[in-house]
Amino acid sequence: MPLRDFARGVAELAHRGEKMAEGVIGILPATLQEPARSVRQELNARASQMLDAALTGGEVARAADYLAGQGGDLAGFLNVVAHGWEHLRALHRNTPEMFSETIAATRLMVDGGPAADEGASRAGRLFEVLRLSAAVGLPPGLPSRRTAAEQAEVDLNLCAVFVWLLAQRPRAPSGEDDLLGLAVVLTAAHRAAMTAAAGNAQAMAGLIADLSLQL
Repeated sequence: MPLRDFARGVAELAHRGEKMAEGVIGILPATLQEPARSVRQELNARASQMLDAALTGGEVARAADYLAGQGGDLAGFLNVVAHGWEHLRALHRNTPEMFSETIAATRLMVDGGPAADEGASRAGRLFEVLRLSAAVGLPPGLPSRRTAAEQAEVDLNLCAVFVWLLAQRPRAPSGEDDLLGLAVVLTAAHRAAMTAAAGNAQAMAGLIADLSLQL
C-alpha cells in the first residue's frame, strides 16, 4: 500500500507542479539537469501505470463484501476505495485531496471494527470514521483545515464510492467505472440529504442504503 500512496503523491505533484519542478531542476548544475529530468519522467510514468491499473470484477466484489461485513479484507477494500476516489477526482476535479490507503488502514484498524454490524449500517459507521480522518488530505496525514464547502465535496466523493460498492454489480467489470460515475451523479442530486446526514452514522447508513438501491 505505501507504494500506491507514493504513486498518488507523485502523480499529484506532477499534475500541479511541472513548472515548479522544472524550476528546481533548472538551478542544478548543468551535468545533473538531464538525469534529474529523466528520473522525474520515469517516476511520473510509473505512478501513472500504477494508478491506471484496472480493477477486476472480483476485486470490486470482495471490497463490496468487506463494506457489507460479509467477507473480503481491509487491504483489498481500501485499494478499491482509493481507485474509486482517484477516478472521481479525475472525472470531476471537485476536490484536490488525495486518499491514503496506509493512513486509512491504520485508522480503521483502531476505530473501524471489528463490529457486528453489516450492510448499510456498517457502511455508515466506516464512512464516519474515514470522512474526518487524516486519510483524506493534501497531503494526507496532516490535520484538516477544510472549509464547509470543501468538507462537503469530500463527503460527496466518499459517499458516492460507498453507494457504488453497495449497489448491484454490473454484468461486466468494464461497467464499474460507469456505475461509479452514476453513483456520484445520484449522490450529488441528494446533496442536501447527504449534508444533513453527515456526522450521524445511522442517518448516513440509511442514505447509503437508499441510494445504493436506486442505483
